[in-house]
Amino acid sequence: MTLQKIFIISSIEGIMIDNLKRYQTLLADVQQKYPSLRFIPISLKISKLPGSARTRYNSFKGYYIIIDQNKTRKMNKQELEGLLAHEVAHVEQFSQYSFIHRSCGMFIAFLLDYFPFIQSEKSITAIEKDADYRALKHGFGKELIALRKYLESIYSAERVKKLRSRYLTIKEIKSYIKHTKTKSY
Repeated sequence: MTLQKIFIISSIEGIMIDNLKRYQTLLADVQQKYPSLRFIPISLKISKLPGSARTRYNSFKGYYIIIDQNKTRKMNKQELEGLLAHEVAHVEQFSQYSFIHRSCGMFIAFLLDYFPFIQSEKSITAIEKDADYRALKHGFGKELIALRKYLESIYSAERVKKLRSRYLTIKEIKSYIKHTKTKSY
């Protein structure tokens, strides 16, 4: 390899390491707002994905969030916090099941990655909206709104339509925030 190629590769690796550290710091901050997950380790991986991020469980390694650095590189701190809050909410969902259910569930999630036609849109929507509600309950309303605005600004009209049908919309998030502010506990 030429010196120039070595420099480019090491620069890319340096950027990946810097981004991973940035993501890990944000993940730690986000996870602190999920008291039930305080003692549950969550790792981060960087990989290419069809979406921005995914949450997975491995019975040997535990929970991990996979982030597509190319799709998240231009996100600001608030947008990344919204993304991580949503993914950590999936960890909260999964952590409520027994070891066997988690292992089976993650095996099914693995299958669904490669054979998405076997899962109904209705069940995907229920899981994703539940994750959004969990993130909202932990105080990530502004971050979810920032994330939605960012995604809607970069997605095609068709993808925005899918985003709005599968996840909470900005209007739904604002409504939830307004409703919980007026509620007295």
